[in-house]
Parts: sequence; structure tokens; C-alpha cells
Amino acid sequence: MRTGKVEPLGFSVDNAVFLDFETYGKGAADMAPVLATVLDMRALMPTDLARGARTIMASAALRTFVLHPGFLAAAREKRMGLLAPTAFARWLTKWQAHRRPIVGFSSHDSMVLERQLNDSVAGYVNLLPHARKWRWREFEGEVDAFNESIADRTPREQRDARHEFNRLTSFLRLARISIPRDYGAGKTTRRLQMVEEQLDERGTYSRLTPRAKASWVQVIRHNRFDVAALAELAMRMSGSPGSGDKRKPHQGRSMDRYGSSTDQS
Repeated sequence: MRTGKVEPLGFSVDNAVFLDFETYGKGAADMAPVLATVLDMRALMPTDLARGARTIMASAALRTFVLHPGFLAAAREKRMGLLAPTAFARWLTKWQAHRRPIVGFSSHDSMVLERQLNDSVAGYVNLLPHARKWRWREFEGEVDAFNESIADRTPREQRDARHEFNRLTSFLRLARISIPRDYGAGKTTRRLQMVEEQLDERGTYSRLTPRAKASWVQVIRHNRFDVAALAELAMRMSGSPGSGDKRKPHQGRSMDRYGSSTDQS
């Protein structure tokens, strides 16, 4: 049952800085940040804020950086900034001095920052616990149905199912935020591996295969969409102005190539 009640998130969405890393490596020990996208909510135009993720993706307030030297040629091709991860982390934490929260969707992003700074990150907000409370409050029936559906599964199967249930895309569907058809959940690592291997073998971006070039573009779009959609989700959860449609979730819609909304079959 939906309550319609808006509970505070503990931070001002309009004052926040939203963040998402894309990491890549051959094992957990050597996972390194490749891309980072940052959204400064104060720099957003009011019209961008009202129109949601699709418009935010094209805003100058949304900035994407390449952090891995292995992707230097790809960064130059797309005229993207290249920063060392430590330099990026120090640049990002400048907002701490102004009491501006850095908001991500997991503890992963804060761990990446802490690893680069060798220090804890004050003011980081993991939106996932807030999103889970919002889902329970507004979509209790869906939560109950999910719990019932996994009751007879093995502990490992239940863990995997909960992981999927707590993905960002799961909450976006509840909030009726359209997801790009080529979003590629679970494909980012494979796409980055293809790009890095071909850059290493061929030397220049122009010599990459069309598939590898498309993979690089898709990873960038994926990263930018995550941040734009995260901001829109936070606005809807908090009831901020421009937070959009709060009707029941519609599971079968996506954006075709990050553009117009289309039904998925």
C-alpha cells in the first residue's frame, strides 16, 4: 500500500553532488576506476531538473572523466578529461568544505574514493538504504511478492535474487524512470575489456573495430545515465520540485538509444 508520505533523506537533493564510478580489473584486488561521472545539482538549469534523466544527460552540469591510462586514446577521441584517480578524488572532495553531500548508490563508490585518498570520506551518502525504505513504504505489495517468490530458493539463489532486486534499475522502474534499451546491465566489464585489449593491440582509437567503438560509447552513456537517473530518483523519493510522475510503476518501457520511450517486448 502506498502512503504518499514523503520522508526526509537527510540531505538536500538540490545541494547534492551525485557520483558513479565504472571500475575494471582482472580481479577484486586490482579493480581500478576507469570512468567517473559527476553531477553538480546547483549547476543544473531548472528546465533540466524538471525534465529528468533524459535531459540531465545532455547538461553541462554532468561531467564525465576518464581515470585509467589504458583508455587515454579513447578519452582523447571523445574529448574527455583525463585525471589520475587520486587527483580526481581530491578534486571531488572539495565540496566537503562547503558541506555538500556526495551521493552514490552503493558503498562501492565511497570505497573507491577512500582507496584513492587513503582516508575516510566525510559527507558521502549511500542512497540505496534510503531507496529500500522508500520502496517498502510506497510499494509494500511488490516487496512482499518478491519475498514470497524466493522463499523456497537456496540461500545462494536468494542472495543473487536480492542483489538483482536492489539494483538501481529495479528502483528506476518503480519510479517510472525510463531505462535505455541499450543500457547493458552486467555488460560494462566485458565492454571495457574489449576496448582496452584492442587499444593495447592496435594503438589508436581509429583502428578499433566498430563493435569496440560502440562499446566505448555505450559504457560512457551507461555511466552518465546512472548518475542522471540517480538524481531523478532522489528527487522523486524526496518529493523535490520537478520530481515527475509518481504513479504506479510500469515495467515494460525503456528509452530507445537514450531517446524516445518505447515498449519492450
